[in-house]
Amino acid sequence: MMAQKQNYIEWMLLADRHSSKTNFELSDERRERLRILVAAAHARGIEVGVDVPLSLKQQHALNLLPSPGRQSHNEEQVRARVRWLRSCGFDHLGTELGTTEFTRGLHAAEMVRLLNITQEELGPQKVLVKNHCSTNQYADGFTDPRPSHSGVLNFNYLNYFADPKIVSMPHTVQAYSLSDPAPTYGNADFSDLRNWTSFLLQQGRPVVFYPETAYWVNYDISVPLFLAPTYASDRVEDADSLDAMSGTVPLLGQLNFESGWQWGYWLANSAQALVAWRRESLQSAFLRLLRFMPQKPRVALAQLLVEFAAEQRRLLVKGLRRGGVQTPPAPGVGPGSATAMAYIQGSEGLSDFASLAARYLGEGAPQPDRVHFMELWREVPSSSLRLLQAIQGGSAVTDAFLGTDRLRWQRQSWFQEHLRPLLAETNATFAELARRFERIPAPGKAFQDLAVSARMLSLRCSQVLALYEYSAMCRGKETEFCQSRLTLSRSVLSAAQALAEERAEHMGLEALDRGTRVLEWSEPIPTAYSYGYLWAAHTLFYWRRDQEMVEQQIADVCFGAINDPVELGLAGGGGPWARWAQSVMQSALSNRLWHVELAKCLGPPTEPKLGAAKDMVML
Repeated sequence: MMAQKQNYIEWMLLADRHSSKTNFELSDERRERLRILVAAAHARGIEVGVDVPLSLKQQHALNLLPSPGRQSHNEEQVRARVRWLRSCGFDHLGTELGTTEFTRGLHAAEMVRLLNITQEELGPQKVLVKNHCSTNQYADGFTDPRPSHSGVLNFNYLNYFADPKIVSMPHTVQAYSLSDPAPTYGNADFSDLRNWTSFLLQQGRPVVFYPETAYWVNYDISVPLFLAPTYASDRVEDADSLDAMSGTVPLLGQLNFESGWQWGYWLANSAQALVAWRRESLQSAFLRLLRFMPQKPRVALAQLLVEFAAEQRRLLVKGLRRGGVQTPPAPGVGPGSATAMAYIQGSEGLSDFASLAARYLGEGAPQPDRVHFMELWREVPSSSLRLLQAIQGGSAVTDAFLGTDRLRWQRQSWFQEHLRPLLAETNATFAELARRFERIPAPGKAFQDLAVSARMLSLRCSQVLALYEYSAMCRGKETEFCQSRLTLSRSVLSAAQALAEERAEHMGLEALDRGTRVLEWSEPIPTAYSYGYLWAAHTLFYWRRDQEMVEQQIADVCFGAINDPVELGLAGGGGPWARWAQSVMQSALSNRLWHVELAKCLGPPTEPKLGAAKDMVML
């Protein structure tokens, strides 16, 4: 941090699990531990904040309002917890508004009141509120204050009506700048968030920009994908956009949401830290960050990374082929289906189910929508989704229960005409860019990390192209071409696994305590996840899931689910009754007599053994 001139860090505190027999979350022992960490940061000139949502329940988050109730009871809880946090020595307090990223929770007026109470308790210290990019959440009783807008306020912007000292934190996600197409979380782009940021600055409100420069769950760094070049480009472009906003006050600064430094992401995180202080062109930023290298390879590498960023934006973000040919969205699928990013990203069972459910219900999934493998060979939605589709009424009922053979043929035609050329060009482009690393004589750990990461991206593009070709063109066929697609995808997966194992030896993991589980599947304590931080990337879980689904013609969207909705969605991971209800539902949906496809989405009992667990296969 200090090498990048960063001066503020924010931690996210976890709550006790419901099964815990001790009260550690607000204990004296925890306070003393936190004081030690805060003092260490202060000794180095770094301010420390802590993210504690008001009522957010997901992912074991510690919150200020654990038991919402009467107004007086709410106020008592919030004041007590803010005082405890202040006693730990934190400089500022970050918070969030909804019960999840997608739900509002408390009534808007009560939320404003509690925000004011929080700021009152903190006195001169700052409250920083995340303005999420999720959509279709409204603050009843509050009107959008922008002259160019009318109607009910976006719930994510609610803190505008609280104490004006409260800091707003516009939050972008994934590999999209404020100006890019951004088919995620129900958006087409982040233009509304950009407009809101400009409005806040014009009104003289304090603003900290809060971009995301790696997305751990599914999307990129866990695959892993080498998206550091385009993330760096995003941050440079965002710096230009923010500086161009005419406001009565300047931006207070930036806070980067980062999910790791492995697989080249140190480059993107460092670029974000750099442009937070001074505007740079992308090439200048790379040259400055690579100043430890000799001049000739340094210039060559910076130029290569600039080209990487341009091609990633063109193919992955915009879906543009050479000659400016724009890929259209797939029939019946959202705009994300027109971008290569939607296909090389990672996805597990629960996220696939959420993606399809969001599509059928007209909502926005937290990842770009795509044509799933099964949709190129299956004539109707999976049984676990038919009811959701039928709820829409009208023609959706007919589609849900009478089949969509016509739509399947349309998607196969679209694949041949549009998606296959896009994926083929993506594969060829990143293969050539990865090979160019071999022409740069630059030994060293940092350079090698970038070179291997670029190679991994190339391999992922190759696997995805082969698997989609097989899915669209080889249903019921055993031709030489079809066999070659499977052979290629298997060999690519094998090569990628060798790279993943080789890189694990260069990540400094040997310095960790033996009990630290970073690469392994483990119990979800204290986090909401049953696997270590680098488990998915190290095992290439998302690659193996895709391979298994295609080779075994698996149509169960919940196949290979690794996230537990009870752990993720309920406070403290749910209590005994929640676990009992989950177990009953799992038994009712999947037993010796029948199996309903939705069952696997209720949470994995053990680590998925892809390629061996035939009981997971649903034809």
